Amino acid sequence: MLKRSLLFAIPFFALAACGIFQESTFLLADASRLPKWFALDAGLSRSQVTVEMSYYISPLGRTVTFVLKQRDGSVIAKAKGKERGDHPIYLGPPTTDPLRQYPSYEVVTVNGISEAIEHRAMEPVFYIADDPAILNQLRIAASNTRLHR
Repeated sequence: MLKRSLLFAIPFFALAACGIFQESTFLLADASRLPKWFALDAGLSRSQVTVEMSYYISPLGRTVTFVLKQRDGSVIAKAKGKERGDHPIYLGPPTTDPLRQYPSYEVVTVNGISEAIEHRAMEPVFYIADDPAILNQLRIAASNTRLHR
């Protein structure tokens, strides 16, 4: 019986190790700008689109996928990037209280363009950080956020 269980468990854990399973998914806040790696076609405005972001963790590192969608759910574009480091970044004083570890940041790079992803609270929403002081603390240089359109 144990052998049979192992035969089913091994493929499951192999898939999980490859980063096939999402860790968590977030939506871009309406008040936030789009990540620089996405450009809107003529005729579309920021208010007509949203971005869904999903984090993945595997033994090979942390990755992120982004899907730019119209409000009706139709997909406009997709992008995949790498996260810096192995955990979220907290810029405030150290704390052991998980509810006080906000805002938290992730530095994500897609096609050579780095953005600071900001989580302001424990909610399924994210923002693109633009504050120069925060970008400086996260070591994101202006040359590392070049804009390709």
